[in-house]
Amino acid sequence: ITLFIPLLIVAQSGKSESKIVNFSKKRAVEKIPDLSDKAVKIDTDIPINKKKFSNRIALVIGNENYSNFQKGGSNIDVDYAKNDAKVFATYCKKTLGFEEDNVFTLINATSAQMNSAIVKVKNLMKIIGKDVEVIFYYAGHGLPDEKEDEAYIIPIDVEGVYLPAAIKLSFLYEQLTANKSKKVTVFLDACFSGGAREQGLIAARGIKHTTQSTYMKGNIVVFSASSGTQSALPWKEKQHGM
Repeated sequence: ITLFIPLLIVAQSGKSESKIVNFSKKRAVEKIPDLSDKAVKIDTDIPINKKKFSNRIALVIGNENYSNFQKGGSNIDVDYAKNDAKVFATYCKKTLGFEEDNVFTLINATSAQMNSAIVKVKNLMKIIGKDVEVIFYYAGHGLPDEKEDEAYIIPIDVEGVYLPAAIKLSFLYEQLTANKSKKVTVFLDACFSGGAREQGLIAARGIKHTTQSTYMKGNIVVFSASSGTQSALPWKEKQHGM
């Protein structure tokens, strides 16, 4: 989560198309610094912001233990997704000014839990009104549907071979932009191309296939851990997704 800016997808209200900015291409000539020996303490050195904003809502999901939930299933675990989600939720509360009751955290969430939470956030956005600011964070599996050319985020009780019970990114974006808002920010620490986490699907956050960019509208910005042809990788030394 400390190096989480390779791809940015932006859709502004009133415009008919999304803009994709791939930072990895612009910075291809720059050398990536070696941080393995540095004291990067993202779990402990968390800045404290005493100011709170009642108009901010966060939904944070970390899906890691797929194999434990699906006995004999086809999905594999996502290393450190639980750590990613818990620490991100902590930053929302301590640094970004979110009130405790406005940060909803799901660890190893089922399809019913994820759908219910997304709709709940949508309804809260309507209640708060046009000044609402929302953050959606997801760490876990991302999968494509080759026939529909759709990207999905995967609950722990949904196998990769049966996607109808998973969450379409298009559905997620529709719910988060159904009501007028000041700002919606989405973080996706998953890959949708099938790029592996070092050891094929054993450590991956996706399965092989490339989907088209999902159409968005409204005041929404999406940060994705990878493009449609890249992988989301772990940082084992820090026990987080990179």
